[in-house]
Amino acid sequence: LYVPAGRRGDWVMKFEATHPVTYFGKASVSAVKEIEARTPKGRNERADLRRVSAPWSGDELAALPRDPGKLLDSIRGQSDGLGNSADDQALVWISDRLRAGIIPADLRAALYRAASLIPGVTLVDRQATLDGRTGIAIGRVDSRDNTRREIIVDPGNGQFIGERVVDLDGYGAIPPGTATAWTAVETSVVDTAPTPAP
Repeated sequence: LYVPAGRRGDWVMKFEATHPVTYFGKASVSAVKEIEARTPKGRNERADLRRVSAPWSGDELAALPRDPGKLLDSIRGQSDGLGNSADDQALVWISDRLRAGIIPADLRAALYRAASLIPGVTLVDRQATLDGRTGIAIGRVDSRDNTRREIIVDPGNGQFIGERVVDLDGYGAIPPGTATAWTAVETSVVDTAPTPAP
């Protein structure tokens, strides 16, 4: 995601082809290779550059309370009725904001504290490694499917490393405790952004 310095300019998303990184069971490799032959762009058939809308404005972020309790109340108000449960959706809402990589430090800290107030959220792992970086993982188990959604934070600087979903039961050839989805976030400054085709 390329975010313009002025925030009101064009936001550009580079959609890349997705490919499997881990296989489970003997039949999986051949099955995936067959699917890849039919979908050369991977599972994401939109693999290209696109202009996207800003997910929220600077004014919206600035208006969010920095008090963790009030912030959690605000989050619940904005995500009411969505997701598997109110508590699960509150953690999803927080992850969605952190994933953008542009949340100011004071709000990021407040979001972490608000997450810790969600019932069921616990410290999962003090040495959680994601995409080569290690941090502290906090998470919450969704009792409907016994998966755990985790947020991973660098304790040294408070940066959001990423998130993952862990299947606690496993299924088929996938063993219990496997991360079935994960996203790593890295933020940098660049001089220019690619230009999507008109």
